[in-house]
Amino acid sequence: MAVAGSVLLEAMLLALIGAVLGTLLAWLAFDGRVVYSGGVFRLHVSVPLLALGLAWGVAIALLGGAFPAIRAGRLEAARALRAV
Repeated sequence: MAVAGSVLLEAMLLALIGAVLGTLLAWLAFDGRVVYSGGVFRLHVSVPLLALGLAWGVAIALLGGAFPAIRAGRLEAARALRAV
């Protein structure tokens, strides 16, 4: 169970780093821009939108890391090392 938890934690931490970089890039690139698409409107990247982006990143990491974590938790250590 500890192995599954560590694999899942690693997936979530890596995704959180990527989500933070992605939301920062979105904020820098799009906040305050004027967009012409059938009309004129101003983009605003708010704190709730940044939080939503981070939450989606962590949720996707949780779903994507669940199956490898379960598999890693079920394998014996020696067998898992030989599989690599």
